[in-house]
Amino acid sequence: MAKCCGIKVSNAHIDGTSLSVHGKYLKSEEVEENCAEEILLLEEESEPVAININHGYSRDHRPDLKQFTLSLLTTGEEGIPLFMQVGDGNELDQNAFPKMIKEFQYQWLGEQPKVYVMDAAFYTEKNLNQCSESMIKDPLFLPHEFF
Repeated sequence: MAKCCGIKVSNAHIDGTSLSVHGKYLKSEEVEENCAEEILLLEEESEPVAININHGYSRDHRPDLKQFTLSLLTTGEEGIPLFMQVGDGNELDQNAFPKMIKEFQYQWLGEQPKVYVMDAAFYTEKNLNQCSESMIKDPLFLPHEFF
């Protein structure tokens, strides 16, 4: 669609948030009993990877509620969503962003962004070291893609 509409993807913006979950929390045994048939159907079709809805850093100041996280990658200028990932309720942006970039690069068939813009959560010693190593070892990571 980006290619068809002439949308440039020279840079991408990444941000994450958490979404609180209200209601009764079922124990895993109850979920298995109540949804056993539906779970089997889902597993046969696509083998989804479940996320954990649990307590984490609550951006909406509701530490009493469980949550899950959502990360979004958009085009730089237009802000058009290109890729989204959900994660566990306690997943930190510093862990989610590198995984998201790698998965996006793997799946995206169009022009790869040359620059990724994100908040300071990404910039840890571990992430920067992994990026340097990945740029050398992994053809999905090229030096211009992070800086």
